[in-house]
Amino acid sequence: MPSSERRQAEEKEEAQAMAEKWNNEAVPPKVQAQVAETKGANMIEHFATEMFKKAGMRVFVLSTWKNRKSKLMLGDHDFNDQFANGESFMKTRD
Repeated sequence: MPSSERRQAEEKEEAQAMAEKWNNEAVPPKVQAQVAETKGANMIEHFATEMFKKAGMRVFVLSTWKNRKSKLMLGDHDFNDQFANGESFMKTRD
């Protein structure tokens, strides 16, 4: 086997091992921070949308994560007013 093919096979094995580890554990903190910052809100909106469509549930999500500088961040996610004339949880008053 030529060295380039051997290198590709080794890289593929390493990538598969890393993917298996990440699927069974958690991704490294730097990757978690990047995903939270760039995709977190969209992932939560997708979750809220699916819960309403498939279960008729309205959800409010309070999220925390560490950013790339390990600072604790806090977010609130309320999409209830987007579904079937729903009322925003954040605007609800006694």
